[in-house]
Amino acid sequence: GCGNMGEAFISGILRGKLLSGDKIIGVDTRADRLACLKKKQEINTEKDPKKAIKKSDIILLAVKPADMGKVLKDIKKSVTNNMLIISIAAGITTGFIEKILGNKIPVIRVMPNTPALLCLSASGMCRGKYADDIDEEVASEILESVGVVVKTTESKMDAITALSGSGPAYVFYFIESLIEAGKEVGLTLENSKKLALQTIMGSVYMIYETEESPVELRRKVTSPGGTTAAALKVMEDEKLKQIIIKAVKRAKERSKELGRKDN
Repeated sequence: GCGNMGEAFISGILRGKLLSGDKIIGVDTRADRLACLKKKQEINTEKDPKKAIKKSDIILLAVKPADMGKVLKDIKKSVTNNMLIISIAAGITTGFIEKILGNKIPVIRVMPNTPALLCLSASGMCRGKYADDIDEEVASEILESVGVVVKTTESKMDAITALSGSGPAYVFYFIESLIEAGKEVGLTLENSKKLALQTIMGSVYMIYETEESPVELRRKVTSPGGTTAAALKVMEDEKLKQIIIKAVKRAKERSKELGRKDN
């Protein structure tokens, strides 16, 4: 699959010089998409996944979860146990992939997020029953080409999906709200957006640069009886933190539900 996430991985691999374009085969059902990728990324392309797999050592499955079963059945006879399967489909377990493919195929399950498009992804990964340390290291190197990665067990993947996989949407929603709030208090849309975006970026950089906790940094900018304290009291009274925690927990539950449905 060579949608946004598939292309993000191709870009990261090329940018990080893990592979040259002639060593990558992009597979997609859309001929126009493949033509675009071939021109833009200077890679090989192939419409038939079985033909591409026969020439490959690593197969990155970047298809929608609902399509995974069909894709696996289509490629089953082409996959051998000296290949590595990396899946980025949300909710699809390594066991599900292993069961359909059979033959003790090494599988790594990955949960990236959309900032992979800018090589700023936060990804989680776990390995299946037949994957070894070398397989895990290969997958980790690929993921690090598009951002940062944490290695975990499969039981934690739904939590990672809920936190970082869906996380960009939560942040976008908060920024959307900040911009709207700026307009409500009299700023133009342009100025509100400019100030909100820079505030978010500056705050994140402060955490990285100072290595202080968000709690400590928040305390430092909150003077007793000041404007920040007044705003934070509203958030505390409205239980904003509890709402966010509840939302992430619900996303985790939904990830489990999708996994049971598709697996």
